[in-house]
Amino acid sequence: MFNYLAEELQKMFKDHDYTSIIKLAHRELNQEMSNIDKKNYYFVLAKAHYFLGENKQAFENIKEAIEILEVHQFPQKEVFDVKIEYAKILRRIGEKKQSMEVYSELLELHESSLNDDTRAIIYHNLANLHMEQGNFEESKKLFQMALSIDQIYKNEEGQAHTYSSLGGVHFYLGEYDEAINYYLKSLNLRKQTKNILGEATVSLNLGSIYANQLNEELANEFLIKAEEIFKEIDHEKGFHSVLNTKARLNYSLRKYDQVITNLEYLETKEKEDIARAHISLIGIFAEALIKEKQVIKARNMINLGIDGIHRLTQGKFVEMLVDYGKLKQMLSQVAVVQNKLDEALEILNELEEIGEEIKDKRSLIAIYHSKAQIYLRLGNHKQATIFAEQGRDLAVKYKDSAIVELLDLLFEIYLLQGDFRECNKVLKSISRYVQVKNKQRYSLILRTFHLLENIKLKNMKDEFSVLLNFSEIEHSLYILQETLNNILNFSSTEKKEEMLEHMCVRIKKDTKEINSKNEDNPPLEEVIAVLSSDNKKLSDLSIAELLTLLDSIFFSIKYKYISIEYLQKIDWAEKLPLDFQFIIKQKQLILTELLKKHFNPINVTFGNQLLEQKFNQMFTRMSVKITEFQDKISEENLLILLYLISSIVINTLYVIYLSDRDEAERKNV
Repeated sequence: MFNYLAEELQKMFKDHDYTSIIKLAHRELNQEMSNIDKKNYYFVLAKAHYFLGENKQAFENIKEAIEILEVHQFPQKEVFDVKIEYAKILRRIGEKKQSMEVYSELLELHESSLNDDTRAIIYHNLANLHMEQGNFEESKKLFQMALSIDQIYKNEEGQAHTYSSLGGVHFYLGEYDEAINYYLKSLNLRKQTKNILGEATVSLNLGSIYANQLNEELANEFLIKAEEIFKEIDHEKGFHSVLNTKARLNYSLRKYDQVITNLEYLETKEKEDIARAHISLIGIFAEALIKEKQVIKARNMINLGIDGIHRLTQGKFVEMLVDYGKLKQMLSQVAVVQNKLDEALEILNELEEIGEEIKDKRSLIAIYHSKAQIYLRLGNHKQATIFAEQGRDLAVKYKDSAIVELLDLLFEIYLLQGDFRECNKVLKSISRYVQVKNKQRYSLILRTFHLLENIKLKNMKDEFSVLLNFSEIEHSLYILQETLNNILNFSSTEKKEEMLEHMCVRIKKDTKEINSKNEDNPPLEEVIAVLSSDNKKLSDLSIAELLTLLDSIFFSIKYKYISIEYLQKIDWAEKLPLDFQFIIKQKQLILTELLKKHFNPINVTFGNQLLEQKFNQMFTRMSVKITEFQDKISEENLLILLYLISSIVINTLYVIYLSDRDEAERKNV
């Protein structure tokens, strides 16, 4: 390696001791020396800074080496090395066209003088440039040419480098399995050749792929290894790249506290330190801080990002309008959280002026949305409606994904104003835009509950009919909601009785089977005794099984098969996941209250009014729980939770009605 360099420098490069190389080179350059030595020391400084990711210093030093080359004679090998390094640094600082010209010139003017090793390096670096310009097939071709040369000469370092780059091409293309295969080949060779910087870089790349796939376990396995090596060789940029990848992964996983830990190094930076690559990270960091309610830190980070954009664009922030707009939007969010609503509106007015000036309609959609939310918070429903409708109209025109959120906001405004007709129109509009796998469906389901809570709204029958390909849980939820809607829309008690009659028969039949004394079906008291005495058995029950068991206990008590104590004395929720504990507790509470209150004949009255009144009282309590917990549980469990809530609502409605009827019959007798 660099056999024209001093042995001490060669050893430092092999050991990846770049910090020591820089110290030594600067010390020597202060001494009197020949042009040959000067060129060499500038060259090694450029390489060391390049490896450390310090591009500005790398470029300054390679230019010094190039100037010496132009006025003095050097062996071709040394000229090629310097020019290849020059082209690499040009590529790194974004001068890709000039970099490609340097490589092409070497191939055209020195074809006969280039040895295979140097030619392979040039092919490799040209392939990187083609990859970055989107010429993936040409890139693959050049990488394979470089790889063939390295395989012929058994150049393991060159092969490792090319395998890694081929992994990069497939990574760009989203072909993760192929990328992983090439990266693992590279990683094995890096370990064999003891190239620890290469090992760290490839580990980082593998961690990035698994992070993109949200495979937390494998991502962390490779990222931790990369982090250890970067720390060991004092490679600050590599270390920060690991932290950035971890932050993006944790952000996707909604682990906002971990995002803050990953990116806290940004707090030490001044606006002069901010590069373009930092801006998106600052946005992620600030959003995580907002989520964790650290609004003062969030404000500081947002201002750092905005100041950085002004410096990077020399005040012409339109060059980075998207990033500037996002940061300003977040600043308005922080102002809202701090109850500085006038400041928030002032920021949004500034963004609105910019958006109108440059005709950026999509930015205006977000701005109108935010302004509508603020005016809603101020209680100014008229202004809130104006901006929400402006945002909706633009979103419809430009097919922007924000349409559902804007319709959701309009729904809330109309609901607060008591304009139920407009609520119904909005809900129908939402059903046209929401996709089957879109998480907004969860909000749509919640809104359906809110509509049902306001009994004035009828004819909800077709609201979900456009959502096709329901999963089993979703289909069950839909049927439950339809059943409830049909019951509430019956105009007479007789029709309700007809629909509910089969429930009474089924309940009596089920309770007899549950309480049978044959060997195959032990009495319910024995089942409860085993479960309550063995927490493990209780924890083995699914949420659905526990809900069914509670219903069985309730009806067994109702028909006097067992004592009410069985419903009161066991904490059925104790061993369940936190996501579902409150469902069981709420169900237990409802059933207990029904046993205590609704069997009392004085509470019995016929007609729609009481039935709907009872339902609304019970549902109001349930909807409070839904709102309380919907932001605290995983999206994966939210749909199941809503199904179970629906089931509780429907079944309890049956119980209320049947209980009242039984008591009335007994009273008449």
